[in-house]
Amino acid sequence: MKLGFEIYYFDENTFGFEVTFPKDKSFVVLDGSASENDVALLIGSLLALNELNLDGKFIDALHKEDELALVGGLSFEKENTIIGPSCCADLQDWKEIVEGVHSKKTSWMGHDPDPWFEFSDNDITLWSDEADSKNLSCIKFSQSEFEKMAIELDLELSQCLSLIEVWINKNYEDAPIELYNGIKDYLRC
Repeated sequence: MKLGFEIYYFDENTFGFEVTFPKDKSFVVLDGSASENDVALLIGSLLALNELNLDGKFIDALHKEDELALVGGLSFEKENTIIGPSCCADLQDWKEIVEGVHSKKTSWMGHDPDPWFEFSDNDITLWSDEADSKNLSCIKFSQSEFEKMAIELDLELSQCLSLIEVWINKNYEDAPIELYNGIKDYLRC
């Protein structure tokens, strides 16, 4: 289980910090292997998509649930099958998915395709698309496997937050602590 977002392309000179768009990927994973450029892509994508500047208004928006949009969320992979967030899934909704699985309730991961969870006893099945029964794939795991994945995700996010803090201290002098706390709130950490 990984948490990531779709890059929202913007002019590289718009926000006053250095960013390079990768040519080989459009989905950025927020984990311990993230780079400072990945952080710049996160901040820049949030700013550009929501038509904001890197200032107090942006920081205020980070603290409000469902205020900012950014396509992304949880991605699951097992035995060469990958099921990730779909259209209109929001990065910030990842926590509801984890809580939903903990309580054995399916959570929305986007549409077209429309992934969904199915629960039986101690097993969890994540189906790729509720609407397309012909091209359906799934990932199965136990509740205990899911718990381990959730713990690993928290650890990866913690490592990523350390990198985000470094990036903020290099790129935002006005209110670095406030921006860092806003990003933590936005990511629900």
